[in-house]
Amino acid sequence: MQLIRLDDIEKTSESVYISPHFDDAAASCGGRIADQTRNGRHVLVVTVFSGLSGRKASRSARRFTAEYPRRRLEDHAAMGTLGTDFLWLNYPDIVFRSGHPLFRYRPIYRPAPADKTMLPLIVSDLIGICKKTACSQLLLPMGIGQHMDHQILFQAGMELLNRRKPIADLIFYEDCPYMLFPSMLFYRMKITGLIHHLTSAGRRKINVCFTSGRKDAIALLSGRPESDMKSLPLKLISFLFVSSFGPVTRHLIKTPPSLLQNHFLFCQHLDDITRRIDVKLNALLCYASQLNRPVLQRHRIRNALAGYSAFLGAPANHFFERYWKAVPV
Repeated sequence: MQLIRLDDIEKTSESVYISPHFDDAAASCGGRIADQTRNGRHVLVVTVFSGLSGRKASRSARRFTAEYPRRRLEDHAAMGTLGTDFLWLNYPDIVFRSGHPLFRYRPIYRPAPADKTMLPLIVSDLIGICKKTACSQLLLPMGIGQHMDHQILFQAGMELLNRRKPIADLIFYEDCPYMLFPSMLFYRMKITGLIHHLTSAGRRKINVCFTSGRKDAIALLSGRPESDMKSLPLKLISFLFVSSFGPVTRHLIKTPPSLLQNHFLFCQHLDDITRRIDVKLNALLCYASQLNRPVLQRHRIRNALAGYSAFLGAPANHFFERYWKAVPV
């Protein structure tokens, strides 16, 4: 069921998923959401950057505006497939806050003036949602891929973690499709300090090579309509964008900021979503405007997710989602 305003929240929810855009929660956490709802648990998905802006729009923003009614219908269908309630907060998307597509991705979080005023408002809304739902878990994006909308919500999580009285258990999920590339994942884990929680526990280091299913993962990333460029140039740019994360991580970030290190202990949790993979795929395929053909094919998405799951150590024909729970030290 769709909730129109924050005040419309009347039911308690065990888990609240914070999604930067319409497709992010379904793509990153669809298996976990489907498993919870099918086991009779009530959850809520909150999409933050789902609004339009009245300012003079760039070319990409004008296209976004034209597709907005369709994207809302797609999200409605996907949430129905997952069986969850959902709420749109209607903050303006980054396409309205930045006229240059490349500025949507920044190696290190440096907020624009508008983002600095927006962050406390988002934090206030998240606190209100947690109080309304009495949720025990609040799930936010880890910010893999360095998209500014994702990074702002990660920063909102940092604000909540630094409060004296926690409002709920804070859990970070790995952003899809960016987490399909180990080099992107490694970059984000290193720059935030999350990598510390793997190496210090004696776990294997993350390999910065492509996993199985890499062709499908590249197709999934390059199929996202974030540029007006034709297919071949976009695929080349996407490949260079992905491959650059490895060298940057190894050679330029010798001493990462380690935002999380020494402040919180992060425990990783692997959710086996094998039983719900078909439900997750059905939800993802609802977002036709977010994926260009031939990416919008079930086997491509399934193969990419299978490669990621194998990378996490899943047995053959099993699918995993990974989450990180924050525990103060």
